[in-house]
Amino acid sequence: MAPVHSTLKRARDSSPDSVISYATRRADSPPVKKARSSSPELDADAVHIPGISSVDDDVVSVAASTDAETEVEVDGGVEAVAKRVQQAAVSIPRRNLTAAEKRKKFDDNYAGVSDEDRLKDVASKWTSDVYKHFKAPIIQPARHDGKRVMYRFICRKYPSKSVLRADYEDSTGNMHRHIAACTPQKTAESEAITAYGAGSQYSYGRMRYLSAMWCARRHRPYLVVEDPEFRQMLKMLYGRVEIPTRMTVSRDVQFILGDSKKRVVVHFKNLPGRVHLCIDGWTSPNILAFLGITVHWHEEGKIRHIILDFVRLTNAHTGKYLAEKVVKCLKEFGLEEKVFAVTVDNTENNTTMLKEMHELVPEFRGECVRVRCFGHVLNLVVKAVLSLLAKGANDIDEEKDEAHEDDAEAAAEADEAREAADQALIDALDDDELQVAVTPEDLQQARNALHKILQLSRKVWNSPPIRSELTNLAAEAELDSEVLIRAVKTRWNTVTEVLERALEMRDVLGELCDKAQFNKRSGARLRRYLLVDEEWEILEQLWRLLHL
Repeated sequence: MAPVHSTLKRARDSSPDSVISYATRRADSPPVKKARSSSPELDADAVHIPGISSVDDDVVSVAASTDAETEVEVDGGVEAVAKRVQQAAVSIPRRNLTAAEKRKKFDDNYAGVSDEDRLKDVASKWTSDVYKHFKAPIIQPARHDGKRVMYRFICRKYPSKSVLRADYEDSTGNMHRHIAACTPQKTAESEAITAYGAGSQYSYGRMRYLSAMWCARRHRPYLVVEDPEFRQMLKMLYGRVEIPTRMTVSRDVQFILGDSKKRVVVHFKNLPGRVHLCIDGWTSPNILAFLGITVHWHEEGKIRHIILDFVRLTNAHTGKYLAEKVVKCLKEFGLEEKVFAVTVDNTENNTTMLKEMHELVPEFRGECVRVRCFGHVLNLVVKAVLSLLAKGANDIDEEKDEAHEDDAEAAAEADEAREAADQALIDALDDDELQVAVTPEDLQQARNALHKILQLSRKVWNSPPIRSELTNLAAEAELDSEVLIRAVKTRWNTVTEVLERALEMRDVLGELCDKAQFNKRSGARLRRYLLVDEEWEILEQLWRLLHL
């Protein structure tokens, strides 16, 4: 027992507050029987043991238990102290091996074992989750004598990065440091975004795809991806995000278009039925002409629609030229023999286009597949009705030099060929065929009423002071509407909207027109647009007719 005595003495002298000295003091004291405590907690002496950061539960229970059943019979002898020393030894940390000792121990344990078998055996003992961040390690043989075999752990997220570790090592410190740099620490905001994403994972490929689809579907310029604030927002959400340039987005849009086109071609090839086309022209604000082609078909109990193409027109819009463009588009999608009906407006070049398409594709039946555009038919009906109320000799004179934004807009939107075709149809109508029983006086009164309200709506729309005053009057009268709607020549339904809004604001329009500040000689002179009760009645009847 001499070695035990010497060990105890050294421990007690060097660390008077250690577990050993605590146990010695308990051993030197007479045993005291204590009642079983009703509290699950230990007494203060048992909970805090100075000098030891972590103590095994068994040691603590032996050193501080108040249970009579577990209390050790202590007679003040050395044997009781020795027993406690053996139990306390479990909690004393072992000395870490040096690198040389680790190498020797590893080599002794795996003498004569191949590198592959060594890796297989040691890997079976790895339990840390840190290894999940890396691929299976690769053996890197020693290049020179005296050099160790190394294991290369390649990052799953960034395969270009890896961590090297000697075969005898089992430390994961470098791996933890790599993960900390590889995966930014989550903040409250990033955790919320992660939860919102419901498991979605960032990838550069998907970032490019979504950027391209965003610009294409939402009509965003490619340059938007290079906005500094936009890039800062994405960097804030994920520090390692790679944002494509506008040139990359442009190329990706073209690639997605080509890939999608192939899929659409295959889909139409397997489609058993026929399809229908809608064709119309459009001129952009920068005077570029396009031909829009949409296709419609029935599939699985639903009507499907897609934009087939948006063809740039560079030559005169003759029927033959349009036919060549349409047929070329249909052949690219394999639809030249699957067209059942074509909806176009009433222009003469569309008639020629259908004939030329029959010449280019004999299976296409030409004019007999034509369907008149219902919206255009309604447009013609409204124009025919309003043509009766065209400006007459007794109409109110208007300032000849007055320019209106809606006139310029109408001129920009107007299709000369379509307008000419519409006017020809209206001019060809016989007044007797319209079966309109109205006297010249009533017709003139209707013309004056419509002219007044259309001009008043223009004045209100183009004058901020007048518009502001009308807004105030409408607020005082607790009306839902605030201003009049302006009429645009090429948008036939706006006349109906002007009449509807004017009827809603009838109570305040008279007061507006009678304001002194708007009736100066060089001003707007709104009093000339005052309507009498008979004129309001005519406008209401006209609105009911157009509203149908």
